[in-house]
Amino acid sequence: MASFSVTIESPAILRPVLDRAQKIVEKRNTIPILGHFHLTGGADGITVRATDLDRDIAITIQDGVTVTAPGAIAVPAADLANIVRKLPNGAEICFEADERSCAIVAGRSKFSLPILPAGDFPTMEDIEGEGFAVPAEALTRIADAVTYAISTEETRYYLNGVYWHAGDRDGEITAVATDGHRLSRIVLAVPDKPADMPGVIIPSATVALFAMVAGLDETPRMTVTTTRIRFETPGMVLQSRLIDGTYPDYGRVIPQPSGHAAMIDRQSLADAIDRIRVVQGDRGAAIKFQFDDENDLTMIAADRERDAHGNETLPVDRTPDNAALPVVEIGFNGKYMLDCLNSIDSEVVQLDIADSSAPVRVEDPDDPTRIAILMPMRV
Repeated sequence: MASFSVTIESPAILRPVLDRAQKIVEKRNTIPILGHFHLTGGADGITVRATDLDRDIAITIQDGVTVTAPGAIAVPAADLANIVRKLPNGAEICFEADERSCAIVAGRSKFSLPILPAGDFPTMEDIEGEGFAVPAEALTRIADAVTYAISTEETRYYLNGVYWHAGDRDGEITAVATDGHRLSRIVLAVPDKPADMPGVIIPSATVALFAMVAGLDETPRMTVTTTRIRFETPGMVLQSRLIDGTYPDYGRVIPQPSGHAAMIDRQSLADAIDRIRVVQGDRGAAIKFQFDDENDLTMIAADRERDAHGNETLPVDRTPDNAALPVVEIGFNGKYMLDCLNSIDSEVVQLDIADSSAPVRVEDPDDPTRIAILMPMRV
């Protein structure tokens, strides 16, 4: 007799759920069961869970699901996802499992997968608390605006995520990321934020799921403790551990406006940097920025070992409150500057440069909540 029997009307119902859950599953696991989906069939339909011990996702499907024999199984995640991905939408999927294997039948397609005991699947204790509503737009803007500056250095693990803390005003949250060479910060309106919300460091792997969460609900609910974070949308719960560490006082490295700012067409600047970087064998090499007294910016890229050079000149506008732009030469990592420019939406970008040794403030004239910092490089 089957210990688990579930029928789903179409692969189209299950496919997006498995795709979301698979984002949690690591491709290589030293613990075999972490490479499995935990499937539970019951009165509420079928729930698909996945975990990597640091993150845990549970997605429930109710519509189009018939549970004949309630139960739970742990089935290989990659195999199941690939099977369902390739099945035609016209046939219903039937799962029949005993203690050792699960049969999957869809039309004339039949599969059998080995299973592991569902009781061995690790669980993450649920966070208590009602949480608060977070606009989906806030999550997508954080992902788009600051993730490029997250550090990948394991020695400074506390920089391997986005620092999320209360803003200077009620109803605001500030998100910042830095790797010590660049920094990006954005302030977002979250009216329901509790006054006592702790400042937390959200791991980069969890931030990478923000767009997915935002796509499921306009106002997902979020619960934050000092050790974990939880997102909830209709039918889905995502939990994650937080990075245990103290984020540095990043405000100390943000320079005050110098009074010398250049306004440049953002896309033209990005395209020019991308073009001249072709000659550089070292993708982390510096590009020299030369601002002259004719309101022009000349960018120079070079690979001295091959005697290869590239340069391009763009017109620069002064900001309304500047009488003149400084004549200055300064170097920046070309890739870092491109990443920064691509995270900004406006047509024009503002570069505030005090001198050749000072960090540059990169600002979006259309969004005063955004600021990015790039440290200079020797050229």
